[in-house]
Amino acid sequence: MAPFIRSTLKLVAINVAVLAGLLIPIELIFGNWIRPMSLSDLKRFSIPINIGFEFDTSTLYSGGPRNPIRYTRDQWGLRGSYQSLREVDVVTVGGSTTDQRYLDDAATWQAVAQRELQRKGQPLIFANAGVDGQSTVGHVFNFQYWFPLMQDLRPRAVLFYFGINDVLRHQERGDYDGRVDATSWRVRSATYQFIRTVRDNMRARNVRVWHGRMRPLTADDFTEQGLLTPEQRQAVTRQVADNILAKIEVLRANVETIGAAPVFVTQTAYAWNADRATPRGLKETVTVHGYTMNYADVAYLHQGVNRRLLDYCKERGIVCFDLASDVKFDVADYYDYTHNTPRGAEKIGHYLADRLLQVQPILASRRQ
Repeated sequence: MAPFIRSTLKLVAINVAVLAGLLIPIELIFGNWIRPMSLSDLKRFSIPINIGFEFDTSTLYSGGPRNPIRYTRDQWGLRGSYQSLREVDVVTVGGSTTDQRYLDDAATWQAVAQRELQRKGQPLIFANAGVDGQSTVGHVFNFQYWFPLMQDLRPRAVLFYFGINDVLRHQERGDYDGRVDATSWRVRSATYQFIRTVRDNMRARNVRVWHGRMRPLTADDFTEQGLLTPEQRQAVTRQVADNILAKIEVLRANVETIGAAPVFVTQTAYAWNADRATPRGLKETVTVHGYTMNYADVAYLHQGVNRRLLDYCKERGIVCFDLASDVKFDVADYYDYTHNTPRGAEKIGHYLADRLLQVQPILASRRQ
């Protein structure tokens, strides 16, 4: 073997040994190879624990109770004004539109709904477990690893407000989510979770689920003409809806196991409509579920998912609110393609308070 090759191989071996020597203690300390999941580990899954920030939101929107806004998560990773876990009546689960990272603690739709129900003499205490970027796969993860750590948490209801992250799921994330389970090295590895967080945050920017003020839009920016064929639209809608409903069935079972009532709420967005009207969306393209489509196609897909969710709830006698069709939003209700301003959150909060009043007997019977 030539001296140059021997020296190169030796250098590579030394670098590998040094890297392994650094990673092994990091993995043993921060990974979950020899110990169970704890609250501190949840930070690796983008679940904030015991934090408080202030954000200047003047570049995103005007209005709200204060600026800079205050964003806090308590020792359990929840947002809310409750005094103890035992008094929580409703846990809300979803992605960034549930978390509401750039809305003040007092301006989230959970805070609005709680105040409205209190005003009407039917108080319910909310705890917000929304996690920026989570899809239904992450919601199932919550019931496996996060919520069991809060033994005093016994809500009357778990309210799910999701759909956007599942509808706009890129193929790489779908492949990853399909492989993650309780024994996966990806779950246990602190290094992999760090890399995944950075990677997914970058990809989120490409499908417009990251936070940022949208440019001014006109009617010419939207279209009812998609890029997919009718057959492609039907195929991808069926595939996505089947996958989501499989997770929803798991979530329903998990909620009922803890003695709570599952409540599902349909979502919509500004870049596309997920109500019962003609599918319409931005002309911009996005690549998700293996297809390059525009947001009119996304609207068709999201409408199909919402219809399947409503049918599922009707067949099983589960509470489901069709917010996507019942609440009318406009440009002032969003600061970007998907995330609400305080005005939009107020609409959601008032709507949910009214609907929850209608199912109060169901919720009252749940707490033991």
